[in-house]
Amino acid sequence: MKRNFFTSILIIALLAGCASNKIDYFSVYTSPEYDGPEITAPLQIVLSEGIEDQFILSKQYLSKDYLVSDFRKTVTKNIQNTFKKSFTSVSIVDQLSNDGLVLVINRVNPEPYMPSVDKHDASIKECITLNCSLFTLYQYDFTLYENGKEINNWKRNLLSIAYVRNIGLYKGTFKYGLRTMCEDISEKILVDNELSYLVSETTQ
Repeated sequence: MKRNFFTSILIIALLAGCASNKIDYFSVYTSPEYDGPEITAPLQIVLSEGIEDQFILSKQYLSKDYLVSDFRKTVTKNIQNTFKKSFTSVSIVDQLSNDGLVLVINRVNPEPYMPSVDKHDASIKECITLNCSLFTLYQYDFTLYENGKEINNWKRNLLSIAYVRNIGLYKGTFKYGLRTMCEDISEKILVDNELSYLVSETTQ
């Protein structure tokens, strides 16, 4: 209870501060590897209630705290737009259905990450001073269901492909990390042949 209280106070303080400390809803351009025919089976996307809509990225690796808001909308809309390039129908729903294909996003946890701190045993202060490479580490789990039956489950940890050396430009690597995640989810489901039978049905 105390933790929630102090977190709320910090969020209010950040809201009252500079807008550069905020990461609001954003969209990214994704380029999924799947290049087959459009799949006619509808796809539904469910975002777990445990994924927070608003949270703080600690300034452990950063020069300041960042307040992330509208994160649930950011995740669902970008995943939906990614799959719209492969499916004729992609919708966002509130809960798992026993009919058709359902992609459930169970967890999405982004955080700043400096490999130099772990690999070279350098202090965070040294890395910030030297402008070491700063990435965003996205940790996420997702499950694919068909007619209520689990097809597969994935637990993934991926670094954003883009990185920055100027910590003040951190927002860019945070956004690129989301793009990397969306493309990876698409690849695991489509390119890794999880739904190859649907592609076959489409081309018949």
